[in-house]
Amino acid sequence: MLSTMPCVIFANQFWLSQFTDAEMAREGITPNVVAEVDTIALVVACVARGFGVAVVPYFALLESPVNFVIAAFGEPQVYRKMSLIERKADSRQVLIVRLHEHIATACGEYGLSRCGDGKTPPTDPNAG
Repeated sequence: MLSTMPCVIFANQFWLSQFTDAEMAREGITPNVVAEVDTIALVVACVARGFGVAVVPYFALLESPVNFVIAAFGEPQVYRKMSLIERKADSRQVLIVRLHEHIATACGEYGLSRCGDGKTPPTDPNAG
């Protein structure tokens, strides 16, 4: 799809371009580029207005009023692991716990529970 349809990509200086460019190269995909932009919101807006297709993080589509067609990117599908870190003794512990719960819920099946001891990472349900 990325090589046959018009494609909106991230400009080279944008952090996500390195990730998507590397995966497309690994898959042997040469995108049919019609626009290079430097924000996730602008990529989504271009696709919403019919400029073409794009690769964006799933979270960028969660609150969009546009009904996009969503397809997996990469074989196997690419996932990016992220961590929320905090100081050991923090007066904002309650806020941090609520933030983590919100992020984990937004990530759906990929959201992980907090570590009990602050040292041992939670078990990754997708680890093979």
